[in-house]
Order: sequence, then C-alpha cells, then structure tokens
Amino acid sequence: MVIHGPNARRDFHVDPSDEIFYMLRGDMVLEYIEGGRRHEQVIREGEIMLMPALTPHAPHRPAGTWGLVIEVKRGPDQTEALQWFCERCDTLLHEVTMHVADIEKQLKSAIEQFDASVDLRTCRRCGHLQPNKPPVPQPPPKEHAR
Repeated sequence: MVIHGPNARRDFHVDPSDEIFYMLRGDMVLEYIEGGRRHEQVIREGEIMLMPALTPHAPHRPAGTWGLVIEVKRGPDQTEALQWFCERCDTLLHEVTMHVADIEKQLKSAIEQFDASVDLRTCRRCGHLQPNKPPVPQPPPKEHAR
C-alpha cells in the first residue's frame, strides 16, 4: 500500500510477517522495540528497510512524504496487534490483538480508545501519563556531508 504523511500515531504495529518499507518521497523515522528498548531508524527517500515479523514498530511520516509498505495478505486465522509503550521507560502500557478486516475502522477505534483513557495512558512502572494526542511527526535531520 502507498501511504502519505503526516501520520501522528504512537501505537506500535506487530505484524505476523515481515514488512518492507520504501520511501518514495521524503524521509521518515521508523521507531521499533528490540530487546525491551525503543530504537529509531531513519529511512531516507529512495531507501528500503525490512522490518522482521513480530517486531513492534511505529512509522512516523512527516507532511508531504510518500511511502510504499509491502506486507503479506493476512489469512483468516492470522492476527496482528497494536501495542503502546511508555515514552519514558518503554514499559508496555496496552495491547490490542485483532484480525483486521477493515484496517481504517479497527485501528481508528483502538487508537481512540487508548487516547481517551487516562488509565491506559498511565505507566504502572514509572507513573508517567502519556499525552492524549501524539506529536505531529517532524522531518528527521539531514545527514551531514562527509
């Protein structure tokens, strides 16, 4: 699928298969959780990245960007998940597992439920309350010429 920025989300997608990200226009940041910690990978225009199956990841596309995401069509028995992590200590806050039949409707509903709940947005480990609105993605810094 071709996706246009901006996308202001803070949930992490957990896909049962690998996903390929290719940036058609502009640069984006792909956040992911590995080893219990949050990491960031900038994907520049014309670059490609493979996100391994079951790796929680959150693409952040600034306004004016276009990206191609390639993923396997889900079978009727496959599920995927959305996860939210504390932005201070990376503790898992909430998870929703679903079979996505209508991606726009189902994701929107899960995200709205999380954003509306102070209980879901409060970290039980460090006490941090996530804001009820995610930040608008900004373009990643340009690389310095070498």
